[in-house]
Parts: sequence; C-alpha cells; structure tokens
Amino acid sequence: MFDGDTPVGDIIRDKGDSMITVEESQSISTAAQVLTHHRIGLLVVMSTERKFVGLLSERDIVRAVAKSPEKISEILVGDLVTRNVTACDMRATVDDVLDTMRENGFRHIPVVDGGKIKGIISRTDVLRRRWTDLPGDDLAEDGISVDEIASII
Repeated sequence: MFDGDTPVGDIIRDKGDSMITVEESQSISTAAQVLTHHRIGLLVVMSTERKFVGLLSERDIVRAVAKSPEKISEILVGDLVTRNVTACDMRATVDDVLDTMRENGFRHIPVVDGGKIKGIISRTDVLRRRWTDLPGDDLAEDGISVDEIASII
C-alpha cells in the first residue's frame, strides 16, 4: 500500500533503474529525437567517459530553439545541460521528494545511492504508484489519465 512515507527507492526498484542517456557531445537534434522516440521529457547527460554530467529537459531544448533558431544545428547537449542538479537519496520519502519538486518547480528528480545515480523519479511515477495502490479506483474508467493529473500538479 502506498503512503507518503514510502521511500522513493521502492518506486525506482519497481519501475526499474534503466535511464535513457545522451552524451554531452551530441547535438540537441539527436537529444530531441531520443526524447521523442522514448516518449519522455528528460534525459540523463553523460560524459564520453560515462560519468554523470547533468540533466537535459525538453523545455531546455524548446527554450534554446526559441532563443536562437538560426543556430540550432550548432548547439550541443553540453551547451544546455543543467549541471547543478538537485537530487534525492533512495531513502527519501515520497512526500519529501514531492515537496522538493513542488517548491522548485521540478517534474523530475534524480535518485542517488552512494553518490551514484540510480534512476529518475517523476511526478507521474509517484501518481501512478499512488493510483495503482488505491483499491477500486479506476481512473481510465473515469476518462482521466495519470499523465493528465500530473500535468496539473
């Protein structure tokens, strides 16, 4: 049963710890294609040595295109990556992580263990977990998707 004291590590273990990554040397066009292909809104950015560099969101790409559309082919992932990233520990509670997301306007937050990134948790992940654990509550039956609710909060 879900409750706000559930460690986010439980959600990472349930959804799997695979992360979609790009290298900072790749073009933002490639990053946009990866985001579209996987139907996600955030990429983990790695160095060529496979070390964590930061995060790149679809919003980062849209802002760059809006700011300098004529230079889009020259922009690399490393030019847009958010390097100073707020993360949470695997033992952090869902309520604490949601508070951090709300206070900072985040939709996603990396989850770390022993200084290594273990996965990304999103508001949608938390809502999916919350709604799946509610007995007899079928959002699809009501015509409401978890993704729609996540976009509101």
